Amino acid sequence: MEHLFWHFLRVGSLLVIGGLVTLVLVIPFASKIPGRTTTRTEFFSARAAYWCVIAGLAILMVMSTGLAVRTALGGK
Repeated sequence: MEHLFWHFLRVGSLLVIGGLVTLVLVIPFASKIPGRTTTRTEFFSARAAYWCVIAGLAILMVMSTGLAVRTALGGK
């Protein structure tokens, strides 16, 4: 169970950090590349980054809830 906890923590954190980096750094940089339509680039990139952040936060929430239930039940 301990291994699963650290695996979910790593995956959830990577999704959240990756999504935030995409929102803050990649989207503004990609919109400045000449020849690309900024509307299309920003729309698809932002949508993907938001889903990464939401998925990462959901994984962290499920992991935290499971850990709280396990602790409340006295599990090790």
